[in-house]
Amino acid sequence: MRANAAPSAPAWQQRWESAVATQGLPVHRMPSGAEHDAMKLHGVVPQAMLFVRGQNGGISHSSLESTTSDDMQLAVQAFSSLLEQLALDHDTQQAATEQRPRGAQ
Repeated sequence: MRANAAPSAPAWQQRWESAVATQGLPVHRMPSGAEHDAMKLHGVVPQAMLFVRGQNGGISHSSLESTTSDDMQLAVQAFSSLLEQLALDHDTQQAATEQRPRGAQ
């Protein structure tokens, strides 16, 4: 039985794209039909994935899967950038909430 790919949440996809762009790297959108955990969770939580360039012709989910240390470092830096932006967004939202008059929404 073949399942449909899980759609990425647009806001989370944009977060990843911004995080990758902050590393000075080009952004490539890539559909994935693989049976990732996202297929089970996308109805419960928003998701988007970061794919890291692989060696060996792009083989994945195999013992032959391989990625360079440099590419893994770029992925870690992009993830760090995404987390930093989430923290800034949260702080901005919290500050805006605290400035609202009581009873305002």
